Amino acid sequence: MLCGLIDVGRFDPAHLRHLPAVGESLDALWLRGPMLTYDEWLTWGTTIRELVPSVPLWIGGHIRAAQALQASGLQWPARYAWIKRGTTKWRGPVVASIHSLSEFEERQEADGFVWGHAFASRSKPGLMPRSRASLEEILKRTAKPVLAIGGINAHTVCDVVSWGVAGVVVGDGIWQQSQPEHAAAAIKQVWTQRKGDIIRW
Repeated sequence: MLCGLIDVGRFDPAHLRHLPAVGESLDALWLRGPMLTYDEWLTWGTTIRELVPSVPLWIGGHIRAAQALQASGLQWPARYAWIKRGTTKWRGPVVASIHSLSEFEERQEADGFVWGHAFASRSKPGLMPRSRASLEEILKRTAKPVLAIGGINAHTVCDVVSWGVAGVVVGDGIWQQSQPEHAAAAIKQVWTQRKGDIIRW
């Protein structure tokens, strides 16, 4: 599974022109923008939907926006207190971001997990990648999908395929490349050749 990441704070809106072509390789698209107002969430979400209507849209941490946009899922950041099921009006799937085994244990209600960062990343300057040992332990303890994020591109994804994760979330590995659509297609090809699994949340 290849989930594209648009992190609004670090995303050049000019790259939106590439989105229709990039979208041909995506299984989902995650919109992240912790500083966005509600109206800005709707503007970004609506724009993305118009450009890639067939790609499932996931919203990062904003329940009201996810509801209004009829998003396919909600990604819940690690820095947010975990939302207990039944305490909100959101009834769709929730994928929890985790960085450690303890965070995984606190969020086991989630339908899936995003673990990272896997490699040195521009969004985490100066921080060492997370321990692979924690990922291996998490994978032993759950049958739910676990996706890797952080520093993944057409080169590093060749290592990730052997880790046992269900897919990858990629931002800069697509948008910071000279030809984003080719970068996305190369990453997707690795996963398709490996097993071609389709995740159904």
